[in-house]
Amino acid sequence: MGQANQLQQALDLTKQILRAIEEVDLDTVAELDRKRQLLIEEYYQDGHQVDAGLTRQLKQSNDQAITQLSSLQQQTRNHQLQVRQSTRASQAYRANAPKKVPTAEAI
Repeated sequence: MGQANQLQQALDLTKQILRAIEEVDLDTVAELDRKRQLLIEEYYQDGHQVDAGLTRQLKQSNDQAITQLSSLQQQTRNHQLQVRQSTRASQAYRANAPKKVPTAEAI
């Protein structure tokens, strides 16, 4: 496999990772990232001249993926906080709910 081709494939995988993040498909993100990492390691270990343009594009895509993942992480934390608050409110309501008083018809 050509060296520039390895880096181009890594860049293509990064674009797929960005789409998977948008779809919140974290299993796909992990799988694609493993493949991408292998390509990147192979490319930079060979000791050849590095393609500065593709490297810059890859870095920009990586930065974008990190930003999107950080945003997704924050959204998840916010959702978990809302769920915890809702759970506590429900528990408090149930603990303080008025007891049903039997009516004359029920006796």
